[in-house]
Amino acid sequence: MGRYKWKRMPFGISPAPEVFQRRFNQALEGLNYIYVIADDILVTGGGSTLEEARTNHDQNLLALLKRCRDKGIKLNKEKFRLREQQVTYMGHILTENGLKPDPEKVNAILQMPKPENVESVRRLLGIANYLSRYLPKLADTCEPVRELSRPNNAWESDKQERALREIKQALITAPVLRYFDTTKPTLMECDASSLGLGAAKIRSQKSRSSRVENGLEILKTQSTFEKKLEQIAAVDCYFITTSKLQEIQRETAVDDTLQALQNVILNGWPEDKKSLKPCVHLYFPFRDELVVEDGVVYGGNRCIIPLSLRRFTLGRIHQAHIEIGGCVRRARDSVFWSGINGAIADYVGKCEVCRTYERRQPQETLLYHEIPKLLWAKVGIDLMSFHERNYLIVVDYFSRFIEVDPLIDTTSKTVISKLKAQFARHGIPQRVVTDTDPQFFASEFQQFAKKWEFDHITTSPYHSQSNGKVESAVKICKHLMVKALEAREDPWMALLDQRNTPPQGTTSPNGLLPMKPDLLKWSRGSPNN
Repeated sequence: MGRYKWKRMPFGISPAPEVFQRRFNQALEGLNYIYVIADDILVTGGGSTLEEARTNHDQNLLALLKRCRDKGIKLNKEKFRLREQQVTYMGHILTENGLKPDPEKVNAILQMPKPENVESVRRLLGIANYLSRYLPKLADTCEPVRELSRPNNAWESDKQERALREIKQALITAPVLRYFDTTKPTLMECDASSLGLGAAKIRSQKSRSSRVENGLEILKTQSTFEKKLEQIAAVDCYFITTSKLQEIQRETAVDDTLQALQNVILNGWPEDKKSLKPCVHLYFPFRDELVVEDGVVYGGNRCIIPLSLRRFTLGRIHQAHIEIGGCVRRARDSVFWSGINGAIADYVGKCEVCRTYERRQPQETLLYHEIPKLLWAKVGIDLMSFHERNYLIVVDYFSRFIEVDPLIDTTSKTVISKLKAQFARHGIPQRVVTDTDPQFFASEFQQFAKKWEFDHITTSPYHSQSNGKVESAVKICKHLMVKALEAREDPWMALLDQRNTPPQGTTSPNGLLPMKPDLLKWSRGSPNN
């Protein structure tokens, strides 16, 4: 039947927005003053005067249209707006003076009724968080409302009503936020409370920024202590100490691959990796995550280790002799290089300590032979050695009846001669199961099977359990002969008793044969004994 495969992304799958955004960003990569969120494209212009900004805007617009034509991107002319003084974009209004909240978002909160359940509380908090940059001290203001989303908390009219009024009043008087000026010095301010941790980048050092307090709302779900334990710099990740980070800086400076990678990151990635050096090709899929800081290359918050230190890094990752999956998860939080997962698997696979104490792989469950519905329809054959004599063992899969024949030698000719006599007595089976010993694998035996018209099935080499029926018969015959020899009894009489002994819940092997069972039974009182 084959396999069906989507040629285009289907509607409704959860990763579709992320994939679309990534593809869109890749298609418009390299265009200046172009901003894309979902399917909304914002074209801007910059300059020291309004005229220069307009000229630059028109150039950027033409570049965008050319790129869309080259990439086959279709635009909706009904939604096209040209040279707007202000534009609504993703819930905000962009003006020449700064950033304002979208009145539709504000009205949604002003007209929202009093929350009646946990879902409505979370809906209110979600909209408020989206406009958090305009609302000072939002975490403290929303805390009485947020308490309603926790178990066993009831509505307290005065407390929650006052919080709702404060949120709505703050939205009505929301300020216009000025755009960030990259030419002025910046300062990172941080603050913490019992409700969360916040940080803001500001231009002025004279007054405390309210946006620091607003940042507390973003991380409110975790305690302050837990948030302070989170480390962002690679120097604080696992085994990368300050001295080790300095060593990484030195080794990165002499690593040809990482130096070439740094140049590409700092100078910009091309649209096609064909123009890159071959050593950098492996990093092309991760190009959006790569940055350079203090001479060290990072992939997100993971430090890219130079070639000379990778062996040491693998040893530190596997220091506690954790399994491959655990080592990969540990490395995922701190270090990276192209092919790191394969390197970890190779390193752990060669670890002598782990190989000594590794868990043995469980054996596959054996598939049972199909039990035939007729006597002598399927038989198993094997050879047995006992006291320097060879025997041919044949067992019926249906009745478990065992035939034993002494052999003067183990050639195919002798084995075939014995089998012909048995097949003449019981009939020719439909299937014969053997191992791959030379007697059964010889061309003479294959011709015998073809002439007598039965299917010859061989088991896998070194897997005798795949023909367990005859192996069990060999074991039974050996035990009978050993015990008969020890008790000075006739082994053939022991075989007869075994044939007359019914297994639990079934009939004896003799009782299943078509001939009269009494003919095969021995009676001590019989005169013909």
